[in-house]
Amino acid sequence: MQKRQKTPAELLRRCRIPVSNEVKNHSEQETPAVALVDSVLEEAISMRASDIHLEPMKDRVRIRYRIDGSLTEYRRCGLELFPAIAARIKIISGMDISERRLPQDGRMSAVVKGKEYSIRVSSMPTVRGEKLVMRFVGQERLMRNKEELGMGRREIGLLNELLSHPCGLVLVTGPTGCGKSTTLYTALGELNSRNLNIMTVEDPVEAEIEGVNQVQINPKIKMGFAGILRSILRQDPDVIMIGEIRDEETAQIAVQAALTGHLVLSTLHTGDTAGSISRMLNMGVKPYLLADALTGVVAQRLCRKLCSCKKMREEVLSPGNSRQVWEPVGCEKCGNTGYYDRTGVYEVMKVSRQIRELIGKGVPAALIKEEAVKEGLVTLRESAEKLVEAGVTSVEEMHKIGWEDL
Repeated sequence: MQKRQKTPAELLRRCRIPVSNEVKNHSEQETPAVALVDSVLEEAISMRASDIHLEPMKDRVRIRYRIDGSLTEYRRCGLELFPAIAARIKIISGMDISERRLPQDGRMSAVVKGKEYSIRVSSMPTVRGEKLVMRFVGQERLMRNKEELGMGRREIGLLNELLSHPCGLVLVTGPTGCGKSTTLYTALGELNSRNLNIMTVEDPVEAEIEGVNQVQINPKIKMGFAGILRSILRQDPDVIMIGEIRDEETAQIAVQAALTGHLVLSTLHTGDTAGSISRMLNMGVKPYLLADALTGVVAQRLCRKLCSCKKMREEVLSPGNSRQVWEPVGCEKCGNTGYYDRTGVYEVMKVSRQIRELIGKGVPAALIKEEAVKEGLVTLRESAEKLVEAGVTSVEEMHKIGWEDL
C-alpha cells in the first residue's frame, strides 16, 4: 500500500527549530513556521537589510539578507519546513497559496518592536521550489533630505535649480538598485504643496505620499504607463512623475507633457547623464523636441561607506607618487565586512544652451559629455574619488562605480 504523504500541519507538529531570543515571548500555540518568519523579519530589520531571500536548495533552505547592497547567507533551515513557511508568507501578503506554478506579487506589513514596516513580496517558481523575496519599502526608506542621500553642495544646488523650473523633463538614470526611486521620492516630497497638483504613475507604488495622487499600472486590464499618462494629462497636473520610461510611446508622451507646461520627472536605465540623451533618441524622440524639453539629467550610483574600524594605508599611484587612503578592516558593528551603510554618488548635468544645440543636432553622447565636462560637469568617477579622499569609501568601491571611465 502506498504511504500517505504527511500534510504541512503534521510536518509542523514534528519539526522543532531553534528560535531566537526576539521571539521567545511568542505564545506556545505558534507553529515553528510562524516563529521562524517572525524571527527572520526581526533579525533582518535589526541588521538593516533591504531584502530577504528564501531559497529552496537541494538539501536545505538558504536564507540570505541583502545588507548595504551585498547578499550574504545568514540562516538555513530544513526543506520539510519550507511549505509551511511559504504558505505563511503568501497568506499574510495576500497571495494565492494554491498557485505554485506562476510568479506572484504581494504586499504585507509587520510590526517589529512597536514599529510598522511595509514589505513587498515576490514568489518565483524554480526547479527546487518557490523562491521568495521580501523587500522592505516605505516612506522612511524612500523620502530623505538631499544631504542624507549623499549629495554635495554643488549637486544640491543644481538639482534645486532643475526642480524650480515650472516645466521641462528631468531624468534620473542608473542601474537597478542605485537609488533612483529614493531620489525621485525625495524630490516629490520637497515639491509637495497645496498649490501643486502632483500625479505619479508607478510600477509599483513604493510608498504612499500624503497630498500626492499616485497611480499604479495594471497590465492585466491594459493600464500601462502610456495609457495612464494620457489620462493624467486631462487631470490638470502641475508635476508628473513617471516611474520609468520603458518604450517609445511613454517617451513621446513624457516629452510632449514637458513641452506643454508640466514638470516631468522620470527614470532611465543608462550609464551616465549623456547616455540618457542617446537612449531617448534611440526610442524615437525627435532631437529638436528633446532639446526643447530636457532641462537636466541626474546619474547616480550607490557605494558602501567604510565602517569606523577602517585603517589608513599608503597607495602608490606611480613611482614617487603616492597618497593616503582608507581601507576596510571589519568589526562586530559591520559584521566583519568593513563597511556600514551606503551613500549616493552623483553626476548632475544641467542642459545649457550649448548642450541644447548639440542635442538638437543629434550628435553622439561622447560629444555631449565632452561639452558638459567643459562646462564644469563632475563625473561619477570624480565624485567617487572625492569620497575616497575624504575617507568615506574605499578605492575598491570607487572602481566599481568608475569602471566605465577607465
